Amino acid sequence: LDNYVIMPMTINGSGTITGLSAGGLPANSVTAATCNFSPGKILQVVQTKKTDTQYWENISEGDFGGAVCSTDITPSSANNFILIQANLSASTNSTHDLRTQIFKGGSVLSTATGNADSSKTRVTSTVNRGGEPGSATLTCLHLDPCTGWTSGALTYDIRLGHWDNADKSIGLNHTWNWDSNNAAWVARAASHLILMEVAA
Repeated sequence: LDNYVIMPMTINGSGTITGLSAGGLPANSVTAATCNFSPGKILQVVQTKKTDTQYWENISEGDFGGAVCSTDITPSSANNFILIQANLSASTNSTHDLRTQIFKGGSVLSTATGNADSSKTRVTSTVNRGGEPGSATLTCLHLDPCTGWTSGALTYDIRLGHWDNADKSIGLNHTWNWDSNNAAWVARAASHLILMEVAA
């Protein structure tokens, strides 16, 4: 350490750094005000994590089961945004696609789905399971504006559906064909829903 000078530095509660040596940054030049990158700043984060299994039976084609993950967030401003991120491990006794929808306040968040086109089901994400009734990972990502919010918590949830012309069942964190097998090669996954308030 012959070529270095070690000096104490202090970062106080407001974000100001003091104790910088001469020749470095001017005293008090690094403060909360000068480092405040407000646009895009993450203001709060909430998470729901599901590690158990859950099942929904007799779901018809184009329909969706109950909320697989749900959580609330209370924005600090109607000018901000809610970033929705979900990672779900799901399976079904169908050999067809699995799909997701994001719900807000109990209704489908249409801005998080594809465009309307005839009678096609508008979804947030979908996964082709290759004709095999095993498990699959589905992701959701959407930036939802808080426009119109005045007070109280916003409730978001994710729901699962399938594409099959018969009633089918869906499981969360469940590997359909092998769930009764207790061998080490059978996986048991977790599912998450994360909400972040993003400054405008």
